[in-house]
Amino acid sequence: AMYYPSGNNMGHDLAAEVVRRGDWECLRIGACGGGDGDSLFDFRRRLGLDPARAADAGRRLGECAFSTAETHAFFQQSGQIGADVDGVFQAVTDCAGTMTGSLSFDGDALGVRKVFTLFGITGFTGDVRIEKMADLDALSNLDFVGGNLDIVANYIESLGDHLTSLAYIGGRLLVQRNHDLATASNFPALTEIGGGVNFDRNNVLGHVEMAALRSIGGTARFGENPALTSIVLPALETSGNLRIIDNDALPRLVFDTVHAMPDVVVQGNLALTEISLPSLTKMALLDVQSNANLARVALPSLTKVLRDVTILDNGVVEDVDGLAALEYVGGSLHV
Repeated sequence: AMYYPSGNNMGHDLAAEVVRRGDWECLRIGACGGGDGDSLFDFRRRLGLDPARAADAGRRLGECAFSTAETHAFFQQSGQIGADVDGVFQAVTDCAGTMTGSLSFDGDALGVRKVFTLFGITGFTGDVRIEKMADLDALSNLDFVGGNLDIVANYIESLGDHLTSLAYIGGRLLVQRNHDLATASNFPALTEIGGGVNFDRNNVLGHVEMAALRSIGGTARFGENPALTSIVLPALETSGNLRIIDNDALPRLVFDTVHAMPDVVVQGNLALTEISLPSLTKMALLDVQSNANLARVALPSLTKVLRDVTILDNGVVEDVDGLAALEYVGGSLHV
């Protein structure tokens, strides 16, 4: 629902007021925005969003009060773009800045372009799901997604070209089953992903690059991308678990700057010859199995593994000198 930020009706549900045809309807959704915290209704507190984390990319939070706790599909009605909220059509006309709530699009390129471009939307505090589309140019102004960003079953050829302003994702980045996606690169502004990263079952995806990304809060998974030949994350320092599974064409796995990554699981990558994590000093689990052409495992700074180390069934592994600094294994050691 939408809420009045101040005045006699502060905190009242706008959708209910509209249904009752009350006198305090907002003429423009953009006029119903929240304020700066103490004196006005603060949407950041209501949504449970950390104000400090949202302060930069989400600084306009509350300027647009179109909000729902659930994901609603946007559609056209009487020449306007909007969505049903509690049974009432809410238009996004004159709404600008960061929108509270979530949205989904299913094959509606016109709807995406109008919502993001014509109405100046640059951020969402909730989830954004884009599905079955060939044109994502309207995403070029998007700089903030507070929830998940899912790009699933689309027909685009390059992902990075459409996300050049995106600086922060609070939830996961899911890129899955995109039939024509060949590259996912050129993310010049993206520095933090609060959840996981999942590139999964993209049949022709060959290259993934996020040049500015420093932190991944959840698991980073690259799985069943048969054409994937490179994963380039040159600024990545911290991540949750790493899963590199069944990418048949991937020749090397090199993360030079990562110093924190709990579990590393690398399995079933037929072309993989090298794994290199030179800055990683401690981890919970190392599991490297069934990589038929793996020749080198290099973790020269690794001193402690809290659970198991498993390097098995990798065909031609000849060099594990990269484990020379290892002093402690808390579980089993299988090499």
